This record gives sequence, structure tokens and C-alpha cells, in this order.
Amino acid sequence: GVKIGDHYKVARTGRSITDPATGRVLRRVEDEIGEVVITDVDEGSAGGKFTGQSAVKVGDRVKQ
Repeated sequence: GVKIGDHYKVARTGRSITDPATGRVLRRVEDEIGEVVITDVDEGSAGGKFTGQSAVKVGDRVKQ
């Protein structure tokens, strides 16, 4: 469903909030670092132009 011209937010997981008693992660706080605009799409992938405060890293997430 990705189309040329679509805009997506790029976010990075910041800190995790854990239950002190169990150590279980309750939620992760995400920081928005920029936006990507889709420039090309094919059967199995898409590419785009990123604009933001810092470079994209492995593990960053793209969301609508």
C-alpha cells in the first residue's frame, strides 16, 4: 500500500519504562527524529528522501 509521495514519520526508541518488581518492560518511549517521503516503489521495497535532525540508524521505525 505504499505509494510515491507518501509521507511517514521516523522514530527512534528512547528509554524503556520497566516494572521495578518484575523487570518487565511496560512501554517504550519513542522520539520522532524526522520524516521520509517515498520517491520510488517496486514489488518488494520502497525508497525515499529522509529529512530530520540526525541520521537514520538501524532499529529506527517508520510509521504513518
